[in-house]
Amino acid sequence: MIERWEEHHRETIEQMVSHLDLPEEIVPIAFAIWKASRRYAARTPKSLIVDVVYMLAHMTGNRRSITDMRDAALSVIQRRTKPFNQDRRKASVSWIETEWARDIVLANIPNEQLFEDFLNR
Repeated sequence: MIERWEEHHRETIEQMVSHLDLPEEIVPIAFAIWKASRRYAARTPKSLIVDVVYMLAHMTGNRRSITDMRDAALSVIQRRTKPFNQDRRKASVSWIETEWARDIVLANIPNEQLFEDFLNR
């Protein structure tokens, strides 16, 4: 059951990557980061996909605008979702700024400078 649910979200990642005309090599990395983060990040599973794809597009030199991401989200998940949109009443920092997120991202893309560049965007 969980495998099918995860596969559905992997397919959603594939659709987002395709819609944004990003390299398909991003898909397995995005899925690995999404899967490792989904229990900890204060985001719905599909909003987390938008965050992860946005971050990887930036880190791989294939930057996409917030508007591009929101439009892709509307097309793929039928909801305009802004990457890293956060209710500041519930958390003072975004999930990507946590130590556990840093560890997950760097385990999949071992380039601390790229990660720092993304955080300082």
